[in-house]
Amino acid sequence: MSEARGRSHDPTSRIFAPLRDAPRFCQRDQSQPQAIRKTVLRGIISNPLLSCVHHPPPAATMTSLISKKLADGILARPFLKSIFVPFSNWYANAAGHRKLGLRFDDLFEEETDIVQKALKRLSPKESYDRVFRIRRAVQLSYQHKLLPKSEWTKPEEDYPYLGPIIQQIQAEEAEKLAFETMEVQKKHH
Repeated sequence: MSEARGRSHDPTSRIFAPLRDAPRFCQRDQSQPQAIRKTVLRGIISNPLLSCVHHPPPAATMTSLISKKLADGILARPFLKSIFVPFSNWYANAAGHRKLGLRFDDLFEEETDIVQKALKRLSPKESYDRVFRIRRAVQLSYQHKLLPKSEWTKPEEDYPYLGPIIQQIQAEEAEKLAFETMEVQKKHH
């Protein structure tokens, strides 16, 4: 029991496991300064395990839609915004992946078919950068160290690069499923 407690305060022990703890960064409009706060707030409200990787597209779409409306409703009310925005920023920083130089999308499980397809659609540079970030994080984990604060991933650098591709693949899969279940009826002359 004490050994488990000793490991829990180690900041590097939670590299890839906190997929359920890390915020989900949804679509972000880069022209708006509030976009970062909205994405972090949506990450607090929506559960990443229920949204884009493990469930079929209709559930993911519904979860994303509900979390978007909820986040927009909170941001429209100054009192709620003053409570939730600082908390969501704290939560995103406490997740720990930024201290290792990772982006949130680096935490997706590579073993799923949808993520495998999405990784194949990445540009060569983005794919190389992703592998570099993951290898660096693994090396830091082995050494029980964190990056210097100047090298941490900044909130504006932690934008989704894999999530939109995953959502596109899920939409394609849903469309494919819809066409596969369609019944063709022949007209009799």
